[in-house]
Amino acid sequence: MGGTGYLFGDADLSAEAYEAVAPKLLEIDQRYGSRQHLISEIAEYLVSIGRYSPPLIPDMASRNFR
Repeated sequence: MGGTGYLFGDADLSAEAYEAVAPKLLEIDQRYGSRQHLISEIAEYLVSIGRYSPPLIPDMASRNFR
């Protein structure tokens, strides 16, 4: 069971909670820059530590979300 992507943040945030944390998430994203070349390694690591959830939409893993 591998992985082809990862989620940066929390998918279950309410709109209000997202508004509160969005600046910090953007700061982290800007500080560390593009991680496109590391997506497979990051996804594999998350699977290895049990932080894996199968996509809800069958072809979601092949999409590139930002």
